[in-house]
Amino acid sequence: MKNLFKTLTLVSLLCAVASSFAAPNSAKDRDFRQQKTALKDTATADNELPAALQEILLDSKPLDNTASDQTTSDNLYFSKMQNDGNLQNPQLLTQDNEIKPYASKITLTNMGSPKGIEIYPGQKSAGISFTLPIDKVITSARLDLYVSMTEAMQGNTNHIDVKVNGQALGSLPVAKTEITNYELDIPAEYLAQENSLTLEMTDEEFVCKIDYSGKQKILIDPESYLSVNGYNLELGSDLSLFPLPFFDKFNSAQTLINFVLPKNTSTDILYGPLMLASYFGTIADYRTVKFNVSSDTLPQDNSIVFAHPGQTVAGIDMPKKEGIYIKDHPYSRPYKNIFIVAKNKSAFIKAVYSLVKANLSTATDYLKIKDDKPELREAYDAPNWITSNKKVLLSSLLKNNQSLVTHGYTHGPLNLSFKAAPDLYQLYEDSGDLYVAYEFPLDKNIDENESGLNLLLSGAFLDKLPVNKKGLLENIWRLSGGDAREDKRHVQISPSMIYGDNNLELYFDLRLKPNTPCSVISDPNVKSVIDESSYIDLSKTRHFARLPNLSYFVGASFPFTRYSDFSHTVVLLPDNPTAVELNTLMNMVARAGNSTGSMVSYEQVVIGSDLFTKEPGFFEDKDLLVISNLSHKDYLSKLFDGSAFIFNGNELNIYDYGLISFRGGFFRGLRRFLSGDFRAENLDANRYVRTSMAWRGFLSFLSPFDSDKIAVVVTATDDEELDKLTDDLSNSKVNREVRGDITLISGLNKVMSFNVGDYIFSGNVSTSFKILTFAGEHVIWLCISSFIVLILLSYIISKYLQRRSRARLLENSNRQNG
Repeated sequence: MKNLFKTLTLVSLLCAVASSFAAPNSAKDRDFRQQKTALKDTATADNELPAALQEILLDSKPLDNTASDQTTSDNLYFSKMQNDGNLQNPQLLTQDNEIKPYASKITLTNMGSPKGIEIYPGQKSAGISFTLPIDKVITSARLDLYVSMTEAMQGNTNHIDVKVNGQALGSLPVAKTEITNYELDIPAEYLAQENSLTLEMTDEEFVCKIDYSGKQKILIDPESYLSVNGYNLELGSDLSLFPLPFFDKFNSAQTLINFVLPKNTSTDILYGPLMLASYFGTIADYRTVKFNVSSDTLPQDNSIVFAHPGQTVAGIDMPKKEGIYIKDHPYSRPYKNIFIVAKNKSAFIKAVYSLVKANLSTATDYLKIKDDKPELREAYDAPNWITSNKKVLLSSLLKNNQSLVTHGYTHGPLNLSFKAAPDLYQLYEDSGDLYVAYEFPLDKNIDENESGLNLLLSGAFLDKLPVNKKGLLENIWRLSGGDAREDKRHVQISPSMIYGDNNLELYFDLRLKPNTPCSVISDPNVKSVIDESSYIDLSKTRHFARLPNLSYFVGASFPFTRYSDFSHTVVLLPDNPTAVELNTLMNMVARAGNSTGSMVSYEQVVIGSDLFTKEPGFFEDKDLLVISNLSHKDYLSKLFDGSAFIFNGNELNIYDYGLISFRGGFFRGLRRFLSGDFRAENLDANRYVRTSMAWRGFLSFLSPFDSDKIAVVVTATDDEELDKLTDDLSNSKVNREVRGDITLISGLNKVMSFNVGDYIFSGNVSTSFKILTFAGEHVIWLCISSFIVLILLSYIISKYLQRRSRARLLENSNRQNG
């Protein structure tokens, strides 16, 4: 018995030791449904999880270590993240199966309110809606509000009740003109997938006050924010959930998406991440997406890997078979990796198209590449751009939660966002037409003379449409009891007011008469209506612009988005592009996708400068998008040939054309001289470039391969500066300052723009119109030309009259002699 007891004891110890060694793998392979049951029980006891979260949690399944058609072993996952993004001293990562914490900060700007929240006298409440990620569990939250009031309200103390989803958080006293920070804890059970933040005024004096001066208001700063903490839910390895977990439309904060490429990436592989980056841009809407491109390194996060069959990336052997695979991150739960494995450029394009158009109804961890790809786009047919061929109903511009009907006397404006081609032009007397059919409430308390419907386009005032028709006869008719209500109006829109991103604001400015009862002021039953027949019509405008124009590029990625699939664009990268240059390229094409709503799928990608001399014809009839920092001097010098940009040693300079110069060719120099275009800004631009230590920005010039096409260089003095550029473009103040053909951004968003190089006129107008436009921009030469023409006409007419006079004299002489 003693021997038996010793034997059992020894076996137990050996089993315990073996189980301790097996713990990491068993934790990795455990059935996650056990966790779901525990989480569900906890949620039921403490707070009810949103239904969508419960559905995803309960639908997740045990993770399979072996995907179909792919054989891997545990020792294949080798990589180590370094700060510089390179793979150095590869070693086996420590397996991490801990539940990953989640933390996020969502500002009012992220929620879609870049101006914050304003509350005026007579306004009972104001608020904003926001969403939270679907694959996160929130355990704690805090609301930080930065509140102030205008000086006209100084001496008054008002109170705001703050509510989230109808649940009270607290009451805030507002008594200072300086910004005051209030912190409010939010119980996690108050939050759901879709949420509302409501600010209610409790002081009757403020709610019942009638003041339309605009001087009295309470301000909630747009930098006010919601901070949330929790943890990530582990989703199943399921391609039907895509774009989860990489992009969540309910996540209002900035999203970072990781792409992984092989070491020394070949050109054909780049077509995959470029197309997928543009796809994420198309679905981002107002949200910001950024990209992190790793070379032969697997980040400890969700990642998408692009490779050839059988290739080794980050220590992982790719399958021999083409396709799209999803697997658990080998050493970091709960993250996932998608592997897009294709053999060439065409296959990568088809693979990405198969992924984004799959619309799967059943779970799968493998997707076959379909023999299908996007159709070629036509010029100016971007899905997100409103058409310039016909009327566009305002109702078609509404978002999901918007309506053409507003309720009450105090309410926010109706903001209709739309995108358009930025090169619209007013030809002769033609202009855009905004037709608005509207209806004001019929109420004796409304001051009909002061009330109106305010129309603004991208912040510029268009018109204030009246309640009643104007004019002496109309007033007499109205006073005699007739109906003189105005219910429709046409408003002209100059195409110069249309940008890449636009916002049409319609605000029923209902003014109540003095001493109106408070019960009327807060009455929610009245409504003001924009009729569904209202429209915007740009069919009389034309596409015509002077290029280069960098404001078009930052606003709509134009001229590359003229064909929204980039079918007339070549993307240029220097030899061995850095991770930051690749990040910047992905961010640029995502911006293009966000503008057009179309994926970048037919561009040409060229790495290095060999084709510049071997096949210059390859670049004809193509616009050039170049991503390169200034350290690639020799590479950029070849592109700068004939332009206003030159290198002096290792320093970028701006060429001074002087009174006459034939740089860029004889005819360009002659044109500059005859047009009086002596480039007055070049000296200032050169001085600024030479005296700036570090900057990032854009250079644009005529393509060295085709003078009818444009090149845009996205550049910086170094990668550290280049890495800041995407965040710069998320700043509307920076965007407004970008113009001309060179823009430099330095320090804390200091922006300088200049016009320094040659330009062309581009568009679908006649040659005679281009000549007239050129003449209109150069009045001196127009006068000189007109003077020369008059002299020539005078000479011709004089000769004709002299000849006729001699003929008449000869005729008279013959009569007399006869």
